[in-house]
Order: sequence, then structure tokens, then C-alpha cells
Amino acid sequence: MNFKPNDFFIGLQDFFTILVPGGILVIFLIFNTPETVEGVFNKLSESDNKFQLAVLLFYSYIFGHVLKRIGRILDKIYDKLMSSKNSDLLEEVKKHKKDDYPNLSNYEWARFLLLESNSSYVNEVEIDMISSKFFRTLVICIIPILIYYIVVDNSQTSKLLIIIGLVMLILFSFYQYLYLRKKSVEKTYKYAIYSIKKAKEKND
Repeated sequence: MNFKPNDFFIGLQDFFTILVPGGILVIFLIFNTPETVEGVFNKLSESDNKFQLAVLLFYSYIFGHVLKRIGRILDKIYDKLMSSKNSDLLEEVKKHKKDDYPNLSNYEWARFLLLESNSSYVNEVEIDMISSKFFRTLVICIIPILIYYIVVDNSQTSKLLIIIGLVMLILFSFYQYLYLRKKSVEKTYKYAIYSIKKAKEKND
């Protein structure tokens, strides 16, 4: 069985963009749910450790997928805020793409081209994209926790500090998402253009 680097990145992406944010939200719910729901988790605590872990992973996976799906809204915000940042590279990609694969966006086509070329640059691009998706999902994960502390939590001593900390975490995560996504998209365009030029030089 041959190992494919892309399979590794798919697993890495699932872990950081689905399981980790989903796990954060599930653990938060365990400690901050009504008594009826808390009772379910108390019963689980009496069961086998392997079963507890399986249940935690299952719910983390489900919640993670929901968070990831909602997080795609941020991609539209990114397109509006950052669409002009890579305009020169985008125009060059459009020239090479022409009418090939009309169902693919310019970015998807450039990424597909890069993956097909088995370029050593793929790893670098994928790590940045996985990191950006992690921070994207983290933003969506922290928002309901922030709302809980604003609306539900009645503790006066630490409430303000927690709210400030969560707001700062959301802002930092959102900035990191924008920065890393821009970095990944820019590298994808650059390396795809380089791969095209390199292939043409070989054919000449």
C-alpha cells in the first residue's frame, strides 16, 4: 500500500479543523449544560474509558462538521475583503486557465494543477490552508461560548475577564484566518504559474 502525502494532509485537516474545534465545544457543553443533559454525561462517566472516548470523539466529529460548514460563511467575507490582494496573480492564472474546467473556480483549478504536478510546494501550501481552516472553525466555535457568558453566566467576578479574553481570541483567530488564507492562495497561484512555465520549458 503506497503512502500518499495528500492522504496525510486530509487526516491532519480532519483533526485540526473538525475534531479539535468540535471537541472544544463538546467539552464546554459538558460543563455548562442543563442538569438533564449533564445527567447523561454523568452516566457516561461511570462507563468504560474507551466508551467515553468513543462518545466524545463521535460528538466532536459531528459538532466539528457543523462548525466547519458554518465557517464557510467567513470565506465569503474573505472574498470581499481580500479579493483585490492577489489581482495580478489571479489575472495570470485566468490567462492560463482559459476555458479549461469551467466548473472549477480559478483557485480550485490552480490547486488542482499543483496537486497533479506532485510539486514539492504542495506541502507548504496545504499546511497554510489547514491552519487557516483551523482558525476559521475556531472563530465559529468560540462565538456561542462568548454568547453564553454574555447572556447566561451570572458570575460577576470573572465574567468580564472571560468575555474580554474570548473577544480577543475571536479577533486573533479571525486575523490569523485572513492572513493564512491569503498566504495559501497567493502561494497556490504562484506555484501553479511556476509549474505551467516549467512544463512549457520542458516541452520546448
